[in-house]
Amino acid sequence: MVGLYLLRLKSIETSLKAIVQTTRVTNGLAERIGNVHRVKYRAISGVSSNSGNSTSVDKNIVYSRHQDFELRSQTIVQRIFEKASLWPNLTAMECGLTGRKYTYGQLIELTRRFGSSLSRMGFKKGQVLGVVLPNLPEFPIVLLGAAGIGMPVTTVNPIYTVEEIARQLQLSGATVVVTIPQLAGTLRQVAQLCPEIRRLIVVGNPKEGFATFGELIQDSGDLFDENIDINPSENIFVLPYSSGTTGLPKGVMLSHSNVWANISQLGHPGTMKVAYCPATSRYSSDWQEVFICILPFFHMYGMVGVMLTGLDHGAKLVTLPRFESESYLHSVQQHRPSTLHLVPPLVSFLGLRSDLNLEAFHRLHTVVIGAAPLGPAAATRFVESLRKPDLFMQEGYGMTETSCICHISPIESSQIGSFGQPLSRTQVKVVDVDTGESLGPGQHGEICIKGPQVMKGYYKNENATKETIDNDGWLHTGDMVYYNEQNQFFIVDRLKELIKVKGLQVSPSELEDVLRRIPGVLDVAVIGVPDEIAGELPRAYVVKKEVISLSKENINEFVDSRVSHHKKLKGGVVFLDAIPKKRNRENTPSKALGKWRSILYSINEPKISNWQLFILGDFDTSILLACSVVGGSYVSIEMAGLSFRHLKSLETGLKSIQAIRAMTGRTVQLLKSNVQIRAMSCAPSAVNSTSPIDKNIVYSRHQDFDLRTQTVVQRFFERASMWPNLTATECGLTGRKYTYGQLIVLIRRFGSALIRMGFKKGEVFGMLLPNLPEFPIVLLGASGIGMPVTTVNPIYTVEEIARQLQLSGATVVVTIPQLAGTLRQVAQLCPEIRRLIIVGKPEEGFATFGEMLQDSGDLFNENLDINPSEDIFALPYSSGTTGLPKGVMLSDANITANIQQLLHPTAMKLTSPPPTSNVTDELQEVYVVILPFFHMYGMVGVMLTGLDLGAKMVILPRFEGDSYVNSLHQHHPSTLHLVPPLVAFLGLRPDLKLEAFQRLHTVAIGAAPLGTAVATRFVERLGRPDLLMQEGFGMTETTSVCHLSPVKNNQIGSFGEPLPMTQVKVVDVDTGKSLGPGQHGEMFVRGPQMMKGYFKNEKATKEAYDSEGWLHTGDMVYYNEQNQFFIVDRLKELIKVKGLQVSPSELEDVLRRIPGVLDVAVIGVPDEIAGELPRAYVVKKEGIALSQKDIIEFVDAKVSHHKRLKGGVVFLDAIPKTNTGKILRRELKKML
Repeated sequence: MVGLYLLRLKSIETSLKAIVQTTRVTNGLAERIGNVHRVKYRAISGVSSNSGNSTSVDKNIVYSRHQDFELRSQTIVQRIFEKASLWPNLTAMECGLTGRKYTYGQLIELTRRFGSSLSRMGFKKGQVLGVVLPNLPEFPIVLLGAAGIGMPVTTVNPIYTVEEIARQLQLSGATVVVTIPQLAGTLRQVAQLCPEIRRLIVVGNPKEGFATFGELIQDSGDLFDENIDINPSENIFVLPYSSGTTGLPKGVMLSHSNVWANISQLGHPGTMKVAYCPATSRYSSDWQEVFICILPFFHMYGMVGVMLTGLDHGAKLVTLPRFESESYLHSVQQHRPSTLHLVPPLVSFLGLRSDLNLEAFHRLHTVVIGAAPLGPAAATRFVESLRKPDLFMQEGYGMTETSCICHISPIESSQIGSFGQPLSRTQVKVVDVDTGESLGPGQHGEICIKGPQVMKGYYKNENATKETIDNDGWLHTGDMVYYNEQNQFFIVDRLKELIKVKGLQVSPSELEDVLRRIPGVLDVAVIGVPDEIAGELPRAYVVKKEVISLSKENINEFVDSRVSHHKKLKGGVVFLDAIPKKRNRENTPSKALGKWRSILYSINEPKISNWQLFILGDFDTSILLACSVVGGSYVSIEMAGLSFRHLKSLETGLKSIQAIRAMTGRTVQLLKSNVQIRAMSCAPSAVNSTSPIDKNIVYSRHQDFDLRTQTVVQRFFERASMWPNLTATECGLTGRKYTYGQLIVLIRRFGSALIRMGFKKGEVFGMLLPNLPEFPIVLLGASGIGMPVTTVNPIYTVEEIARQLQLSGATVVVTIPQLAGTLRQVAQLCPEIRRLIIVGKPEEGFATFGEMLQDSGDLFNENLDINPSEDIFALPYSSGTTGLPKGVMLSDANITANIQQLLHPTAMKLTSPPPTSNVTDELQEVYVVILPFFHMYGMVGVMLTGLDLGAKMVILPRFEGDSYVNSLHQHHPSTLHLVPPLVAFLGLRPDLKLEAFQRLHTVAIGAAPLGTAVATRFVERLGRPDLLMQEGFGMTETTSVCHLSPVKNNQIGSFGEPLPMTQVKVVDVDTGKSLGPGQHGEMFVRGPQMMKGYFKNEKATKEAYDSEGWLHTGDMVYYNEQNQFFIVDRLKELIKVKGLQVSPSELEDVLRRIPGVLDVAVIGVPDEIAGELPRAYVVKKEGIALSQKDIIEFVDAKVSHHKRLKGGVVFLDAIPKTNTGKILRRELKKML
């Protein structure tokens, strides 16, 4: 691992692959029916061994509706052996990658042998065995072999650091540890810190200093006795570590009886849906349950809820050591599971895969979803995709302290949003946190649990045990819940201090202990701060010692080197003069914790910007999963649950790549050549300056070029005629393709067909299309007859599409069949639209693109009287630096200039020089394109620039991981246009064929900065140290790009230097004076690629341009002595949500339509993942009942996902404004 960013990617990737720490199994059902009658209060015939002396019966105690089962005095090994002997020839465990497998008979034999070998090595009952393993077929052999000779097993997360692994093994007193070859080096370091460890064992290839699992199972097995004197109720079976409800991690003592009971509870006939009766010896492979196991066995849900429960049922467990989409799908299709244990992104992943073999899911009856809630729409989509309307989607609730699960939704009925009812022999009560009284239905309180699955206590920690389990044997969970009349339970909030980061437990006390080791730290407190994806992120509040120099960077570096990725201080570090405490300085009790946290929450400081976020490497690889999972629809998909909503919004960001501020990349060399300031021989047409030369103006170092009077279509026809037989565009999914010669013909025909329909020069043509091979035919066909083209994001709502088409005055619109219904609604709102055109299958009321291409083309004239400098080629919409979206008028001259700038010989690396007719298949540039053509960088920087080069563009309408990789393998690209998560995605794909990248010379990265470590990993993964990673800066108003990092050298963190014929200056925002190197100010830009202005909006144009033709970007930057530019901040009001532009004025206009709103203002509030989120400040009308929920629901129905008020709604008495009525947004930001 190199650098912070890659460490984060790797650890999160590992976390995603392991699906770790699943403590609350959640799911939203698509349909839930029926009622569960409230269970009559009754005495439980069997209670937890730690129940204590219960007081009188409490009428508010909720009892399980299930019949009790017999609690037998039996160890786990005895139980598994008893059950396994019923079906010895059935497969028990099988590796989904290698096919390595063990039958139940072999499992019994090898468990005996492994346990016997441990005894032969001198290990005895009571000594602890440590397991640091991913999911392997050998896992139960190791677990049961050790437990069978009376050794408690402590399971450790394989992604932990050396220090974290050592701490758990020290606390547990482990004397022997089992791992895999990949972690042998880590375990050697751990062993040096743990003197009690006497032996290390490796499962796999031999390692020096390790006993080999393969050799150990050659033992005769004679020393193993499953009837060894083990007390199931008292002796520990497994010793996982949990932070409980507060404090440092503690060993959770789970006895054989605890786990035995939970297996019985989960296997209860009325609890789980199974394909057969588990208590039969007539079980055959035809009836065998099949699980595909990706939930980690080191966590109690994976161990008990999946592995041991599966073995107890005679299931075949197909194990995967990590999640890889193709391996997972292969296992699913090969083994035909009866039950799947998933997380929400995987449900969507399967639901959106078009290549699923539905026969593989014929036996599937249950899907158990863990880690995060799943929305009804996603569940419905999944069920419909598999054509399994009877599929049961099950959710529940549990903790490590309850062995695995204590609640689960019933088979026959449940309620949406509920985590179900108590399992058999489980009692539950909801307690008022202040009075301690038990509460009835509908009342919020802490959930307390009693049952045979509840832990014995915390290992060697009596105080923590007493704090968690009261005198009556109730386990206090620290979770706030309520239940309804049907005894269905619902989560409300958490009391516990424990921080949950993507389902992983983080102990504030543990982090505080680490922080106190820093010499300059006097006092410290750690809390979790809300995060849309992670749930919470750890934040440290630090009091520094006097006269000690200590920075936040120092603190982060110290902590990063000592903890796992999910424990890092991603919530930030804040310095205080004192930590708020109670007078007696004791730990804050749970009921006062909320107040204490609110004090810390109120101590605000700005979060890091989106730019800094990527530089620091704090980027969530859930976007990688989102790429593979969600990228399949242009229609908004309802996603329930914070984490999945975030995945959806990230996916949206990937599809639109809106408002590219800095196309990013990193090369390893620094720019050494000073660019001399020189006068430009050719000034841009927008400049009419008579002012003296400003010494602080930065000029391009590239040679000027001739600005020809030529339309975009004329330029394309001239270039395309040089290589008519070469492929121009090809669909990466279907193989549908067009040569350059065909493009010329079809552009003429389409343009001619438009004229034949009655459309004329100056009328606006609307495009609502994803990336298709036909896109340039439509674009150039319309513009070739003088029609300006306005491109619309296909994921926009009906209202948003209609607004853009109304503002632009579009009279004809083209789309795809999937959006035909949307466009029909749009057309009803836009009376100027006269015709609709469909690319694809015919739709009623639409002209068909295919039929239009049958036109003779005789009405098309590429020499039409079009003034390239004055007539509009494209009319994209942008919010500019402030206000509502505005049409950006880009002329043919703007476009052709930017193409020439990007293809300047010293600005871009090419396979062959562009001014040649000798381009052949061997020399042809090849692009695999996912950046959207509706955005100007995709249109100009990729498509039109590619066509100008004679490139073959392999086009994908949406991003799907496997389709994208297949296209790369098949077409061998010479240039890739990516976003940072895709660079990481490719760098981590083990199945890349390196020969497919031999022609690759350049990777252009858009949307956000790319960390050096990720770039390095990518280059090393491809074995291409000569690869150019190129970044830049641009806006819609600059056509696409105005800065680009140089081909030969650049500086890390810089977005490059001005393109040819481009001038730049940095201006003091107060004085208006231009600034020299190293000084921060607003960036102004001039050049031939600058827009003509805003469509029908002279006022906004004057605000964007000054009298000397400088475009005011609204971005704060600085440059160094080498004229390399660096982003600092933004002045503009525009809100940036994951690279997508959100106009406050647009949202304010929506909000003013709400009847109860008197006044409103919208600002962006900092967010670590999104960069910013929109927040509305609202003044309500008197006498009108209006809630925050009402406002949010109103806005949600009318705007795209990224524009929703995820930053919240705040009610004020008045909006701060100037005397002239302008909103003082800076005053609102002070309220944060």
